[in-house]
Amino acid sequence: MLCKEQGITVTGVCVVYELFVAQKRRSSGGISRWSWVDAWGKGSGWGCACGEAARRVATVCCATLALLAARLHVMGAQLPVFTRFDNPAGAAQPPARHLTFAYLPALNAWLLTLPEALCCDWTMGTVALLKTWRDPRNLATLALVIIIVAATIHALRTRSSALSMRGKLAAAEHCLARAAALAPHEHYIQRHLAVVRARRQAQAAPPSDTPPNPAHSATATTEVRARWNYIPQQPPDPHETDDS
Repeated sequence: MLCKEQGITVTGVCVVYELFVAQKRRSSGGISRWSWVDAWGKGSGWGCACGEAARRVATVCCATLALLAARLHVMGAQLPVFTRFDNPAGAAQPPARHLTFAYLPALNAWLLTLPEALCCDWTMGTVALLKTWRDPRNLATLALVIIIVAATIHALRTRSSALSMRGKLAAAEHCLARAAALAPHEHYIQRHLAVVRARRQAQAAPPSDTPPNPAHSATATTEVRARWNYIPQQPPDPHETDDS
């Protein structure tokens, strides 16, 4: 809390990282499954390994509330009062106020990507007001909106494609398993079932930070090929033996 906005932002970043990154790596159920949510909903509580994530999130939230209380106590339980000199954009009239506030996220994104022009305190007119729509800095605001929309669409399409593929593989495995039970001597069904199960196991494997081992990949490929090409030997027909 001694670092102004960064002090409250870093705690939220830690929570978001735990929910969307750390749990995704630990979960073996795929991108749409969060292990700590499953553990909470099933009543396994704090005793299982998944409860560690919930404890970490709760610890960060409690620490954030304690820091906020300390900050408010230092401020005398009063919100800061900004004047026109401190925050010109807040006291400006539309559309300058709206255009300037819309441009600030684009400016922050640019500084985060390329911090070449930094300032100890972005107040007192350090960012000039965008008074008209013809200001070229509005293009930066538009570019940021396009990037966010494009990234969101790409993420939704990728997630939908992954879930669709998993659903298709699950349905194919179910149908092939039933067909294999009804016709156990049809070897091509067994081969297809082995390939589908191998693909499902490969998709369900949790992502790892270590690079893949070529030897393991070659072994898995050889195993799938062996399952595909394997034809079990049928026992000899007793009628043919009697005839001979």
